[in-house]
Amino acid sequence: MKSTLLSIFFFFISISSFCQTSVEEKNAIKGTWQVGTNEVSSAYHDTYAFIENNKFEFTPTGYNGLNRIIKISGTYKIEDNQIIFNVQTITELIGGKIERSMITTLSDSWAIDGGKLVTKKVNGTKQKATFNFCKSEDGKQNCFEIDNRRYFKVTE
Repeated sequence: MKSTLLSIFFFFISISSFCQTSVEEKNAIKGTWQVGTNEVSSAYHDTYAFIENNKFEFTPTGYNGLNRIIKISGTYKIEDNQIIFNVQTITELIGGKIERSMITTLSDSWAIDGGKLVTKKVNGTKQKATFNFCKSEDGKQNCFEIDNRRYFKVTE
């Protein structure tokens, strides 16, 4: 009888610690994360924002003046060493005109001027990627890797 009670006790302790790790991981990922650095200059590089209810937003770098995809949004789930994205909406820049900009971008100063932002629903496109928590090389900053690209937290 004692061994059965002891076994049940250890079972619940192990389940409890498993659930706690999951909650800690969910809280650890919340916020805005930028690829390569936590420093922001005139624009963000690629960023992920992880928000309540397992929702995410991916925003491509602001340094490419020809980007038409402005944001990808949906839900996410972390399982083992994978993150599974369920894309639900895409925000795109429609129209506008191509011109040489006074600001140098990744596109040799080419940029889209004007246009209209349109958010489109997509049919739950699921994408998987490898996912691991990490530390910066100096050990001072938390980060995570998605398909071996390091992201650092820039805001709460």
